[in-house]
Amino acid sequence: MVRIVRSCLQSMLKLVNSLIGMVGIAMILYAVWLIRQWQEQMGNLPFADSDHPVPWYVESFIFLCV
Repeated sequence: MVRIVRSCLQSMLKLVNSLIGMVGIAMILYAVWLIRQWQEQMGNLPFADSDHPVPWYVESFIFLCV
């Protein structure tokens, strides 16, 4: 009985770990997409000459992904 419970618990933990990994990869891909969209909207202007605010949302999202 203990062996069955242990096996079931291990399988559940593996499933949860896989789901968390997939969510993490999706968050990183979304952050890359956000950066690309922001760069397209800015027209590839250099950061030093730009009066636009820094994309704090994108940077904080990337920080959470890592």
